Amino acid sequence: MNNLSYFYNITKSKYEKKGIFYKEKELKKTIDNQILKANINFSKLPTPKFCSQKAYISIWINQEISHDIATKSLKTIKINNPPEDLKEAIHFFQKESYQQLSPKTNKSTLVLATQDFIKVIKEKNIFAKNRGYKSYLDMRLKNEHISQTEYQLFLKNINLFVLKSKKYFDKSIFPKSQLSNICFVCQSEQLPYKDFNEFVKIFSKKYPFFKKHNNKIKISLSDSSSSEYIKETDTFKININKNITLNHQVVDFLHEIGHIDLMIKIFQKDSYTQPNSYILEKMAIKKEIDLIKKYLPEMLIPKIKYVSTTICRTLFEIKLFNSPNQNPNILYSKLLNQFYIDENINENNGYLYSKDILFKNLSQLTYTVAYCNVFIDFFSKKHN
Repeated sequence: MNNLSYFYNITKSKYEKKGIFYKEKELKKTIDNQILKANINFSKLPTPKFCSQKAYISIWINQEISHDIATKSLKTIKINNPPEDLKEAIHFFQKESYQQLSPKTNKSTLVLATQDFIKVIKEKNIFAKNRGYKSYLDMRLKNEHISQTEYQLFLKNINLFVLKSKKYFDKSIFPKSQLSNICFVCQSEQLPYKDFNEFVKIFSKKYPFFKKHNNKIKISLSDSSSSEYIKETDTFKININKNITLNHQVVDFLHEIGHIDLMIKIFQKDSYTQPNSYILEKMAIKKEIDLIKKYLPEMLIPKIKYVSTTICRTLFEIKLFNSPNQNPNILYSKLLNQFYIDENINENNGYLYSKDILFKNLSQLTYTVAYCNVFIDFFSKKHN
């Protein structure tokens, strides 16, 4: 199979999954042009390069096609006349009072918010079914490339994760109504660095990988943390969230370095590459935990506690999407009692204070499944 056929078949399936119309002749021409552009740019890059030529072509085409699909997938939604399977979600998002929910909100508003939130959950299941999925959870699992094997392993591992992580919590932790918005990484004792730049400077001397490549890794403060490969210059960029504490910035940095370490290993292989996004995340998380353990051990327990809250919130969403007719206050309370110190609280509406739960349903699904499965391996090795 030649280059054009290989990338055409992959690209074709991506457009079809998104329901985007394409003309076969035009698509083949587009891919052929992108292969040509990739080869020309690759030849201009200075050596040594991070990528093999085959990997570079894959990356180039994937980035260009992903941008095109994202652009063509955007659909203008008329707020005053939304589709039937988005009406409840738009109504919920537009309610200004729901954007400001807190323990101080009056009870009647919280009751109404709960009722409307359940309507959104039910509607999103309908939304997914209208697009050929079994449920909204099924849609998210498939869109995020989480296999049933990994997902079932996660469900199997939850109880063991709770058992291992629960010992790090105590009764003086925080009011359970606040747990949805507590960040245990940010709340941990401040690290002994003047600022983020000082940490990076010290870390670059300790970690051989970063010391070797730091001149080709640009670090910037931004509104969120992420990492990316800049194909035009054969460099990497790390964005670190400027709105979080130093502790969290440092932990995020180790996670992103894990991603870059992994990307370089994959890019250097003399083969075309179409990596699974979930598997990449899981591998980066393994690297992150190893780096924390070796270079930042004081942040290991805060990270475990942080992950525990993420898993608890996401499991709440999973159970609610699977059975939306149950009382969410009782469900949330049961999960808090399961994950933290059991205080036998019968009802808790603290989920209403989490903007991720309310407005970004299952946004942490990939991280939840990956971190849980990675930490189970970590706990197993720790006690062997």
